Amino acid sequence: MGNLIRDNKNILNFLVKKAYPYEDEMYVEIYYHYYTSNNISSYREAVRVYLNTTHDMFTWVDNKNNLLYCIDMNKLVRYNNMSMIMIGDNRELIDSSFNGKLLEYIIGRIYKSFQSDTLPIINRMLKYYDITDTEYRTLFDFSNDIDVYNILHSKLTEEVMDKSDECLRDFFDSVKLPKTIRDNLIHGSLLPVLRYNIKTQNVYIPMRKNIESVKLMSNNTLSGKDERYVYSLDDIMKGNTAIRSRKKLTLLIRSNNYFDIPLGGAFG
Repeated sequence: MGNLIRDNKNILNFLVKKAYPYEDEMYVEIYYHYYTSNNISSYREAVRVYLNTTHDMFTWVDNKNNLLYCIDMNKLVRYNNMSMIMIGDNRELIDSSFNGKLLEYIIGRIYKSFQSDTLPIINRMLKYYDITDTEYRTLFDFSNDIDVYNILHSKLTEEVMDKSDECLRDFFDSVKLPKTIRDNLIHGSLLPVLRYNIKTQNVYIPMRKNIESVKLMSNNTLSGKDERYVYSLDDIMKGNTAIRSRKKLTLLIRSNNYFDIPLGGAFG
């Protein structure tokens, strides 16, 4: 720990409690496109993957006249740090993995894409899963063959679950942070999320949950510019700020987060 950080330890601890604007949980968005045919996706969805933050992910860094409160992206954006998965912002469609109501919802949306003109796709899927060689002539006939219908539902559910999780692991294995975040990293992985200027006694606090839009290191000292609040240390100590509640930090990692998932032999 540097002398400047050690000498200001009490102030820095106070700033984490009173000025750090984010909750203990963050999320990234991953986009899934499920295909049962080679041409048009049956269902597309944005999935939010929530990540836990722990004390050991954060550190203060001395950067010239600034003390920066940073989160280590290498520790944060990892598969085993995942806490839950949610469809968009629907709190009813949430699970710790691709399971439960969340998985049922995805399967239901894929089934809703089945129409009379998709019968050849259903017949292909039945053969792909080794369920039957029977070729149904109508969607009604298929739907009324309860045993075959249920087996297909089970096989499709299993494939969606396995491939969705596989893509999730691939995402975390090859995360490429957007340039707007990479350009702000310190020591290769530390992302500043709070700034205290020792010389001016100003504290710079992100206004937005999307950290990409915040220019935390801008020299502009006008509060509200560059998506930051700027307060004096004295103002924060007296509680004279516009900070009322913490936001959920959003990492819009756009690279490598778009997955095409073929089902039942699509793309084969």
